[in-house]
Amino acid sequence: MESSDRMLKKWIGLLLAAALLAGGWSLPAAAAGQEDRVVRVAYPVQAGLTDFDEFGNYSGYTYEYLEEIAQYTGWDYEFVQAPGSMDDSLTTLMGMLQEGEIDLMGAMLYTEQMGETFDYASHNYGVVETVLQVPYDDVQEVVINSQVQQTIRVAVAEASKGGRMQRELEDYCAMNLVTPVYVYRDTIEEQLEAVREDSADALLNTSLNYLEGSRVVARFAPKPFYFITTKGKNAEMMEELNSAIMSIEQTDPTFSNRLYEKYFTTTGADLRLTDAEAAYIDGAGALRVGVLTEQPPLQYLNECSCTVRKQATENKR
Repeated sequence: MESSDRMLKKWIGLLLAAALLAGGWSLPAAAAGQEDRVVRVAYPVQAGLTDFDEFGNYSGYTYEYLEEIAQYTGWDYEFVQAPGSMDDSLTTLMGMLQEGEIDLMGAMLYTEQMGETFDYASHNYGVVETVLQVPYDDVQEVVINSQVQQTIRVAVAEASKGGRMQRELEDYCAMNLVTPVYVYRDTIEEQLEAVREDSADALLNTSLNYLEGSRVVARFAPKPFYFITTKGKNAEMMEELNSAIMSIEQTDPTFSNRLYEKYFTTTGADLRLTDAEAAYIDGAGALRVGVLTEQPPLQYLNECSCTVRKQATENKR
């Protein structure tokens, strides 16, 4: 049998950041008069997930979600870090969770093997996708057209060669008549540089691995991620956690989306067009658009000004 240390190192790959990798309405616990619980939470420093801001304060998607959970449970947190590299930190923290030395760890994908070792929350608190990205200022046209045979050069991290993300890319390419040609690089920054210097057309990444100066051109293989705890322990804590997640999703359905936009989306003021798109706009002229005037709030005729309102479109701007 494999040693415990080797098994833990395998589990690291299931963490989202390392992939670069029922309840009804609930009142807050304070209102319900419950005693505060101190939950010991694994806090590996992972950009955008469990992180620190420029002032040294806790920040990130998982951190803010935990703070929202505390509004319903009344929990206090003890965030536990481990020294060493990212791999060393994750190995140590997962070992501590397995032994019951800490209570909770986030950003975990589900597998049968992991389910035999840890208890998962019943509800996920977000979804990660595998993505193809290009530099934000790159206007070269990378369009996946399932009706046309294509060859796309993809920059891939050497460490993930033959791994889950690459297999997901191959499945996606097979469905869309794309032949991938792999360009291997050591780091995510080198992957981005390979696209900038035209050695690759796009790079392979996950949607929860924020890469400054990039934008997404394709998304696929969505996977939910969860909180986990020590196997066979903390049943009451997990019941409170599940109830809180359900309440958050019911009372604020866009909460997860807002956190994702905050920590993992590049925002830019400029709309960048490819040469083909710019040429189309220049030659298109005025377009005649049919409008249904009695479909509020999506589109309707303003009786006062006789102007057409397009609420759905305006909300997306």
